[in-house]
Amino acid sequence: MELHTEIELASSLGAFVRHWADTTPNAIAYVEGDRSTSYAGLDALIDTYAGRFSDAGATNGARILALVPPSGDFLASLLGAERAGAVWVGVNPKYTPQEVVHVARETGAHLALVREQIGGVDMRPLIAALEACGVYCIRLDGRDAPQETAWAGLKLKQDGAPRPPQGVSMFVFTSGTTGAPKAAMVKTQAMATAAKRRARAWGLTRVSLAHYLPVNHIGGASDIIGLPLATGGTLVFLERFSADGVCAAIETHRLNALGGVPASLQLCSERFDAYDLSSLERAMFSGGRAPASLLETLGTVAPRIVTSYGMTESVASITISEATETPFDLLDTVGHPTPDFEMRLSDGETGEIQVRGPTITPGYWNAPEKTAAAFTEDGFYKTGDLARRLPDGQIQLTGRASLMFKSGGYNVYPQEVEQALEAHPGIAAAIVAPAPDQLFGEVGIAFVLAKSGSVDIDIVQDHLKARLAGYKRPKQIFLIDEFPTLANGKVDRQALAREAADRVEIQT
Repeated sequence: MELHTEIELASSLGAFVRHWADTTPNAIAYVEGDRSTSYAGLDALIDTYAGRFSDAGATNGARILALVPPSGDFLASLLGAERAGAVWVGVNPKYTPQEVVHVARETGAHLALVREQIGGVDMRPLIAALEACGVYCIRLDGRDAPQETAWAGLKLKQDGAPRPPQGVSMFVFTSGTTGAPKAAMVKTQAMATAAKRRARAWGLTRVSLAHYLPVNHIGGASDIIGLPLATGGTLVFLERFSADGVCAAIETHRLNALGGVPASLQLCSERFDAYDLSSLERAMFSGGRAPASLLETLGTVAPRIVTSYGMTESVASITISEATETPFDLLDTVGHPTPDFEMRLSDGETGEIQVRGPTITPGYWNAPEKTAAAFTEDGFYKTGDLARRLPDGQIQLTGRASLMFKSGGYNVYPQEVEQALEAHPGIAAAIVAPAPDQLFGEVGIAFVLAKSGSVDIDIVQDHLKARLAGYKRPKQIFLIDEFPTLANGKVDRQALAREAADRVEIQT
């Protein structure tokens, strides 16, 4: 798909908005609740935020925290910070006060935009933690831009404070599963480049979709907003995720695209039959492998499906598949490498994915040792993801280096075991986690979702015997109703690993 020349040349998401405000000012940029805002209205709101930030001295790399849901406040404050030359930082509403303190101190922020409730949950303990760190909190009500009185007399003291590299306009804190969360620096032009790549891959004009992802993750803060903004389309904001909420938004607003991670799309798929989803033209998933049953169901509501592979540190997609009418094409591949990246596998045709290119993060804020460890000597970012290159040049992910465990001295890759489990006709999805074992060091514990609510575990074990070596087969398989998830909708593998250890301990 060809994009408008001015969009192709734009180097920021805010420039996308300015273009559509000039050319199609009355087109709807976003919907929040019962209110719609045009591109002209959004552009004015962005200018309002940028002016407030500038008047308060939040410029030249100053960090602005945002404890907000997917909303107009989120979008306008993010792009307002971009225009003012500040750095926007989303705060995870699921954080504890101690974790919020870490974010405030790590960023050196003096200003925060906050909602006192998000998804019906009281945010005041987190706001109190921010204020205790000396962060000035401006409360938003979700209806109007913050009034000038809320900023009266506010002047941030930024003299002598360290600044991020030129062109950085957002920090995204990584999940922190291997230690305290660290802030990846995201460049303004990287978000624009990422949006243009995905817009071309979707092959749609005026992309319209529901936004329900938390905005402290790259998916919610960049990926999902870039597609509509690059194409002059529409975002429908949902304060929190629910399968019915997403499907209802598609039906009500005649949205043409559905996006998400496999876990959230799996929940949506269970409600497809209750809604009119005939407006859908594309479905896109990323952030994990989709089981065959989900791909099959997505194919019943979306004529074409696309997937991509990337991460916070790459911002843009490292690989993107072609839009396919055959969902099972995406079962074992994440598509071809995108042209703007240099991508290599550490061992030739297999190994760790390593990438170099203009959208890669400059590094982690205030963490030079972690930054150095993340890159090779010749400047390639080490993703930690293992893959192989297929004969047609597509990339097949084989697992996460950090997820691999050893059982009796042999390497076990959970993804391989999960694929074998999902090949059973009674299993919808599977996750394998390691658990301590006195004899083998570690063994695999499988958690499965059954298609019809139940499945015979003995028959599943027999199914695996024909497909996997003994050391790869899970020691135990547990049937559960749903997988625990992180704030970004991805499966919380750490929680399942803890549960695996607890269950093994209980039964031994």
